[in-house]
Amino acid sequence: MRKRWPRIRIVILTAYGEFEYARQAIELGVDNYLIKLAQTPEQILDACRKVAEEIEQEMDVDQKLEMRRKLEWEKEWTRKRQWTERLVDDDGSTHVRAIPEEWFEGVAQASYLTGLTIGWRVPEGSEQAELTEEELIQLQRQVGEVLEQRLDQRMLGEGNRMVMLPIRQSRLCLLIGSKQLLESFKMNQLALAALEALKDFAPVKSFIHVGPVRELGKQPLTIKQIADGLREGLDGLAAYFYKPDSAIVGKHSSTFRRFDEEQIREWIAAVVKAMLREDAEAFQESVSVITKLYNPQVHPEDLLSMTRQMFHPGFVKLPASVVERLNGIDWKRGRIIVHGGKK
Repeated sequence: MRKRWPRIRIVILTAYGEFEYARQAIELGVDNYLIKLAQTPEQILDACRKVAEEIEQEMDVDQKLEMRRKLEWEKEWTRKRQWTERLVDDDGSTHVRAIPEEWFEGVAQASYLTGLTIGWRVPEGSEQAELTEEELIQLQRQVGEVLEQRLDQRMLGEGNRMVMLPIRQSRLCLLIGSKQLLESFKMNQLALAALEALKDFAPVKSFIHVGPVRELGKQPLTIKQIADGLREGLDGLAAYFYKPDSAIVGKHSSTFRRFDEEQIREWIAAVVKAMLREDAEAFQESVSVITKLYNPQVHPEDLLSMTRQMFHPGFVKLPASVVERLNGIDWKRGRIIVHGGKK
């Protein structure tokens, strides 16, 4: 740790009070060695505060400014995530009406608007496959930082402006505004540059949707246009479920079939009934309406939502091998296509 982060401070908090352990810790140069049972919560916090103050005293002005800049950036990133979350899920009840002017400065005054929506998945079997929700959000933040550095003003081109919006846990939307019509060649360049930047996060596999260019004219950017762009980008990335080998999954909005809720309930009931009766023929017949290929294709959200309901442990008792297979599917919102590919 010291080789990688020379300025790091180490405080050991342990239940082991043996002197030999403490002696070894002192030889290694730890900043404090605290015995759990001998410390109050406040004493533990005081020890951490003391070390933090020592770190700050050793920092020069540039380091302090950089640390504060990063903290502010992370706070703003969290606010963006919360704002886009409400916007994407808005059904008219959350009343997301205001556009934060400080984020959309330049983009709001553009004549043309388009977007790159970037997603990624963590391959099964890799160390990163078991990331917690907080670690996924941290990864998203790191991806955002790298893209901001790589897709700078020189890469965007004169007269173009960009705002980066995090969506859920593993999606980013880059809204790009321009005074002049954006050419397809330029958008492809930006898409390839973004994919190249994401190679830094191997083995994470990334994919991208290039949205259509829309003319705003002299009308100001509206909250509806932003929301429509975000949803369109997410639907575009959903196509990756069917095309797992394509890095750029589509340049236009994908059209998916959405099932009627009543129809879904009937199908689920038929499948569960067949499983409870252990009727293989009825089971095959009832799931065939879901597994067959449609044109247009079924939205992955619907497919995975139905699967989750059909195989809910409250309905049916499944063999351990099946449960293990189902556990490999991540049902969390925003990660429904992490293990996408074949149905």
